[in-house]
Amino acid sequence: MSLLKFQAGKRIAFTTNTNTKPMPRETPTAVPESVPLHHTALQVFHDWRPSDISAILNETRSQFSQLLDQLSEVNATSPDVVDTLTQTFREFRHLEAQQNSLQNNIDLAKSKYRSQCEELPPVTWETWDAYREGELRAPHLLHVFEETERDSESQPPPANSADELSRLYRALPHIAADPQCILPDEAADDDVQIAGGQIELACPITCKPFQRPMISRKCGHVFDHAGIEQYLSAQSTRDCPQGACGQKVSMRDFVPDRLMELRCKITRAREGSRKAQRALENVVPI
Repeated sequence: MSLLKFQAGKRIAFTTNTNTKPMPRETPTAVPESVPLHHTALQVFHDWRPSDISAILNETRSQFSQLLDQLSEVNATSPDVVDTLTQTFREFRHLEAQQNSLQNNIDLAKSKYRSQCEELPPVTWETWDAYREGELRAPHLLHVFEETERDSESQPPPANSADELSRLYRALPHIAADPQCILPDEAADDDVQIAGGQIELACPITCKPFQRPMISRKCGHVFDHAGIEQYLSAQSTRDCPQGACGQKVSMRDFVPDRLMELRCKITRAREGSRKAQRALENVVPI
């Protein structure tokens, strides 16, 4: 291999040995594998969060709630419809839980990462070599997050959600089959009103079918709004009207009972369908 060299206007040829090994390149200066969180990166660090889809989730929940009311009002509670609806809601709840888990894991990872960084000296000319050579090791945010996710996955799954809409959709297949049935999670409740193994759909005070059922947050007993309001009209706080209860209750202790509302709506819709069917059967053909 020939090399050409220009010197004082002359071209001088040099012949080199083709077996000569190339000169080793100079190794670039190494940088630390990781460094603690710097104050100039705090804003970016704080902005790291999953996309906010809470409005979408809330709107979807509202639609599921409205759909539940519509199904019960028109008696569209066939097994196929109910199975499809409850399965779709379970899938939605799974996505909702995943989003909540992601947010929690990110918040926890950020907290761990910042705590670990605060225990280390800041990066300066004096500490640069210590970080570069590994004497000081700063955490990786990605590694902290991945460890947090693994820890989260190893935890036992949470118990069934106690939110009202989830409870209604868990109950829907049972109530659609029998509006007066005792739900599996109610079977061990000694305070549930049971008559012949079924839930009563009439107020114990007015002895009329529920129109606006209200449930006590203290004892769980259910009364129609008109009945409990009349019962407490003379005295704002009294013993619960359910026999042998003994709890002191007032109107502020009562909230709408959507589960009982669902039972009553399905029952009324079925009764309306049966009346319509009987009316059709009684029509005399011309």
